[in-house]
Amino acid sequence: MHTCEIERKFVLKSPQKALSYLKKLAVHLEKQAIVQVYTKISRDMEERVRMSGDIYIWGRKFGEGLVRKEEEKIVKKSFFKKAMKKILGNPIVKTRYIFTLEQSEKYIVDIYKKPFRGFATLEVEFTSLRLASTFCLDNKIEVLYDATEDERYKNKNLALFGLPSSYDFELEDVFKKCDTIGSKKLDFAFLGGMNTHKVLRILLYREVQFFEKYAIKFAQGKKKALVKILERVQNIKEILSLSKKVFDQRIVECCFWRFLEIESYLIEKKGKRFIAFVGTKDYEELLLDLKFFLSEYGNFYLSKEGNMPILFFVKEMSKSKDSCVVKKLKSAIAKTA
Repeated sequence: MHTCEIERKFVLKSPQKALSYLKKLAVHLEKQAIVQVYTKISRDMEERVRMSGDIYIWGRKFGEGLVRKEEEKIVKKSFFKKAMKKILGNPIVKTRYIFTLEQSEKYIVDIYKKPFRGFATLEVEFTSLRLASTFCLDNKIEVLYDATEDERYKNKNLALFGLPSSYDFELEDVFKKCDTIGSKKLDFAFLGGMNTHKVLRILLYREVQFFEKYAIKFAQGKKKALVKILERVQNIKEILSLSKKVFDQRIVECCFWRFLEIESYLIEKKGKRFIAFVGTKDYEELLLDLKFFLSEYGNFYLSKEGNMPILFFVKEMSKSKDSCVVKKLKSAIAKTA
């Protein structure tokens, strides 16, 4: 039988201070030593087996973010031992403190052990979506981050990919590296937990770099550059096509149709119409719009899928569209496995 889990999750700044403060407020405190292992993991589903003392619990969760469905059942120790043989990633080992406050709210503090030593979270469970959405955390509990909607901090993704600090990166730093090396070969290697929107932005940035380079060469009379431009335009279109699930669809489709138009300019009269286009204000605005889109580091252009781990995105795309870009992404992730 499924139950509905509604919880907010926070990364704690000072776990010991939070524990001390909650102990003063709690009407009931329970401490558990937990080991949990994951045997199935996908973007929106997980299966795990948890050992807490001499109690073993199998669990399955569906969904993402604030509200998820879950089901659990008690299992035997032998079931846990079998799960250990099918484990995905690292086991999650932690000490859990469950506080019940006077308002019947349940606060759960998890202090993680190796390989996540120093990491701790606070989960607050709710009986309704209204209570969860209007909840304000006591300012005496210091947190680094509200991780409720950040899938990177779900236990399944910690088990599979590790802490985000071990694989996250600044887009600006990668863009600068691309600018520095220019047209030299750059082989990308992506870790599976990296945000899909960041990875796709890097690929698009690189393709636009070469598009600009060959456009200049072609405009200067180097006819052989035409084939190279067409290749880059096709790659850009492919990345944009993949990006419809990740970014605002209207923005992506607008860019896609503009490059489809550019492709027609390149084909017509051996690219003469494209040469005329390169010198126009429309061409300059296209490049400016692309650069603005690529360098927007917030969530303004993102869909809900934008922060999906790239590994899950590639697996989903492989089922329906095993394109050149998807194959390159598979290869880039395989290099880090």
